[in-house]
Amino acid sequence: MRLKLLTLSILLCITSEKAHPQSPISQAKENVLLQMDFDDPANPMVPNIIHGDTATAVVQNGHYVLNTQKANRFWALRLGTPAEYVPTCNILEMKMKVVTDSPQAKYGILWNSVQKTPGTFNEFDFWVYSTGQYIIFAKANDSIHKISEFTECPCINKGTSAYNTLRIEEIHSGEFRFFINGQMVHQAVLRVPQFTTFGFYSDAHTALYVDYIKFAARAD
Repeated sequence: MRLKLLTLSILLCITSEKAHPQSPISQAKENVLLQMDFDDPANPMVPNIIHGDTATAVVQNGHYVLNTQKANRFWALRLGTPAEYVPTCNILEMKMKVVTDSPQAKYGILWNSVQKTPGTFNEFDFWVYSTGQYIIFAKANDSIHKISEFTECPCINKGTSAYNTLRIEEIHSGEFRFFINGQMVHQAVLRVPQFTTFGFYSDAHTALYVDYIKFAARAD
């Protein structure tokens, strides 16, 4: 079974937003619907990609590795949610790290991507920086709409080769919470379908290691 790249429309209207840099709010209780730990090199859920000698994406040593160390620009790998298997998914969580010689690198989750023209996508982005910041935003028609500001948070494990776990929960229809390493950092009301697609973003000259991807449903 292979992931299908869905083409559902995205409504990129942000109706309200709240920052919670020191929030005590806990993650929702969950029922795991699907978790990919990448123990099988022939995992059919994610593609093996060879892009000349500039970038690869392969299952390797228990990780899905997006290697762009020879690339001169960032890479955004967009995949489709297996909706037929997780139709009630309202939690998306990934544990990842980036390896690079650069003093600063950004990486993270893409979701609800819709291609508008070749090379142009409307989508949502949740990034962390190896220097300890995060940002959440939406892209629509070549414009950037901030969901959160560029914000420093002690919850982020700094440096390269340090894992960070990013989690997005839809707690009500269109209301989302964002967590880093178990701490809620932001909450926003977005007019957007839940997790129609997902993917990864990583800078040029990096190797992104995704330890696992989890799709879950709230159990509360």
